[in-house]
Amino acid sequence: MLAAIALGLTIDELCAIYRIQFPVLRQNENDTWYDRNDRIVFTCSKGLPGIGFSRPE
Repeated sequence: MLAAIALGLTIDELCAIYRIQFPVLRQNENDTWYDRNDRIVFTCSKGLPGIGFSRPE
């Protein structure tokens, strides 16, 4: 919300920019799973190799 205000955008406009400009980042965020201690259990992000379990595990 603060970013939208600072950029002079509405929340909807900022969300649209995020969806259009960063689809891979959005996919990585949607497919990252955490345990109850907020540690990454699984992520499909190529930028975090060796973090969490692999998909088959």
